[in-house]
Amino acid sequence: MKLLNKSILLILFNIIPFFSCNFYGDKNLGNGYILARDGSYSEIDYGVYPVMHESVRYCNYNKSFIILMTTRSEKPPNVIREYWIIDKSIPVVLKDHVSQEEFNKLLRIGLTGPLDSLEFYRQLKNKKIDLQLNE
Repeated sequence: MKLLNKSILLILFNIIPFFSCNFYGDKNLGNGYILARDGSYSEIDYGVYPVMHESVRYCNYNKSFIILMTTRSEKPPNVIREYWIIDKSIPVVLKDHVSQEEFNKLLRIGLTGPLDSLEFYRQLKNKKIDLQLNE
């Protein structure tokens, strides 16, 4: 009986993390940016500080940029899609003893958005960002 219990526990501890790895945990996007995931909710953080509180649905990145699409509900069933570009080459310099508003501005210094889909794809082309969102 003890062997059976140990076998079941071993299987559970090996299988559960495998199935949950796509839904939980953080993904390093480079230059201090993180895609923080918790179930179906995701946000973009800079270190431990949230940059995007909006729910990230699609995200892609390279050495210089992060592109993403967020969704929010206005009145169900209407879902608003917003697009964002983060320029990782613009350094985020966090300062102590500044107001919360100033702190938030410093965190969002490289952020462009929200954009509609037409402006988003126009900016990708103009900035020569070779990334796509897999929607």
